[in-house]
Amino acid sequence: MKPYHTWKQEFMQDRCCSERDFVKELLVASIPHVLLNLLLIFYILLGTVILRHVDEAIGKEEFPSALLFTFTTITTIGYGNIHPTTNRGKLCCLFYCVIGIPLVILVLSNNGQFVVDAYLIIKKSFGNERTVSKGLPLWLSFVLLFLHFGVGGLIFSTWMGQMRFFDAVYCSFISVSTIGYGDLIPVPDTWTHALAIISFLSTGVIILSTLFQAFGCYVQYLHYIGRRFTGTKDVEIWFGGRVLTVQELITLVAEEFGVCPQRLRALLRDLDNILEAACHDTVTYLTILI
Repeated sequence: MKPYHTWKQEFMQDRCCSERDFVKELLVASIPHVLLNLLLIFYILLGTVILRHVDEAIGKEEFPSALLFTFTTITTIGYGNIHPTTNRGKLCCLFYCVIGIPLVILVLSNNGQFVVDAYLIIKKSFGNERTVSKGLPLWLSFVLLFLHFGVGGLIFSTWMGQMRFFDAVYCSFISVSTIGYGDLIPVPDTWTHALAIISFLSTGVIILSTLFQAFGCYVQYLHYIGRRFTGTKDVEIWFGGRVLTVQELITLVAEEFGVCPQRLRALLRDLDNILEAACHDTVTYLTILI
């Protein structure tokens, strides 16, 4: 239960709430994420119904197959075994993807952040709090991804029985990486199969997003290595439920306390000098004692 208590304490600190208001704040914080996922589910179902109605070829498919087609379309996997054949169907698919692709990226990337948060909570609970990173390590992202391919191999070869294990692992990789050659395609025979495939592919894309995030951290480090940090006033931070620049935050704090921003900046500089001097005196005192 240690990770739970760690997460709970961090949540209450972030939301500035007491134990009494914990459940209420948790519900309030969960609503946007739940609504986002429900919106995506509704959008996929709505798209399946519309595309089956406007295109004869898609309309001839069973609903589970059409549902998988809709999902693989907005995730850009696109196996190619099902596709719109009429001008009306192609036009509808075009407009559907313009909204659907950003929506699915937004929702799955947001869900991927929960994977990162879970890792950080576990590491903070059982490791050194000061060494906690801000993202999932690159090696762990690779491990999760390859484990996911293995699970896909078992699902497609053993449970669904549609292909050999190696081909199933290959199909998992081609699908999750959104390459989608179409040479090996999981075909849902039932609603259960369709939901299992969609859940599997969604989880894979979520893990892949954490891998890209880990790579992004390394790229950012390499890009700025050896450079002096400038443009502090334009750095964006999350404060009070919205994004502010450091300059805007200082102005906001100054207005709150009834002082001009220039005086507040001077005060912060003086405070920085005081802390630096105090640290220097402490180190000097300890050196004398030793």
